[in-house]
Amino acid sequence: MRKVREKITERPGLCLFILIAALSLVGSEFSLQRATTFAESDPLQVSGRIVEVSLPASSDNYYRRIKLQVNRQTILSIGLNLNRLPADCSVDDVQRGATITVSGIYRNGKAAQNPGGFSEDNWFRSEGISGKLTSAQLITIKPASRYYSPLHKLDRFRLRSLKLLEESFTPKTAAGSSSVISDFRLSHEGIMQALLMGHTGAMTAYTSKALSEAGAYHLVCVSGMHLMFFLLPFRKLSAWTSMSFRLKRSLLSAVVLFPALLSGFGHGINRATLLFLLASLDSRVQRRTDKINSLALAGSALLILQPFAVRQNGFWMSFIAAGSLKCLSPKAKSRLVNDLISSLGVFLI
Repeated sequence: MRKVREKITERPGLCLFILIAALSLVGSEFSLQRATTFAESDPLQVSGRIVEVSLPASSDNYYRRIKLQVNRQTILSIGLNLNRLPADCSVDDVQRGATITVSGIYRNGKAAQNPGGFSEDNWFRSEGISGKLTSAQLITIKPASRYYSPLHKLDRFRLRSLKLLEESFTPKTAAGSSSVISDFRLSHEGIMQALLMGHTGAMTAYTSKALSEAGAYHLVCVSGMHLMFFLLPFRKLSAWTSMSFRLKRSLLSAVVLFPALLSGFGHGINRATLLFLLASLDSRVQRRTDKINSLALAGSALLILQPFAVRQNGFWMSFIAAGSLKCLSPKAKSRLVNDLISSLGVFLI
């Protein structure tokens, strides 16, 4: 026990992570307890600010799932049909930072119907959501200020990327083709959007089931594996050209942000991006940071930006997998063994 305590205390980044994780857990629970509660199944009209607009299942789908912040502790999940907006409202106005008034039927999150099944209530708590509005109808909207312009550009970039991927990779079934060919083409519908953007809304049930049965569903959770594959051609290109080491590092540090932008800054890709940037910083200051310390610093940064991540399984699975590989990797000098460990690490992370 003494050795374990010494291992922790000699790593200030790990100590900081433990402190921030504890504060995030206590603070998120306090926020959930202080949230405004409403009567179940009662009609409700609320006003608030949009803090998140999810991507649609497809670029031509006008259904949007939004998060509405009613007050400091209360956030509601609302599904809006953008084809049913008031006459004086525009589709482009429904974006982050806009202030809206909406009516609907209030519902609490549903508990899991079966052991191990999806629990809407647990998911709401992990996202800081108090409840949801069904049969929602938008009444008024006040457009967002220019302060939110960078977020709007990011959302438009992701929506355009989704449309481009759909146009490039959506299977087209020719008239008169056999049912086997049609089923095969439909079986990989939406897979490129999932692999590149982490957006699984366009995948068919068949594809999701096949990935789950193969134990490969984590492939559509954009993380370190996707980042390494994305950086591979840039690494090869920089190796073939006569770039200086500093220029090469600067180029990769800029390019590494693209997958995070494309996927909307999920936990896995954020962790991998921060670790890459920390490693890049090590080379510039000519010192080698402890790997666990770097991992803990990345986790601390993510929890500061999103405290409710401490309640999300995906956050912990991502960091536990990365930390296990860093701690348990053998110190063998065999290149074959190291390559195998690195390959395993890429696919696990």
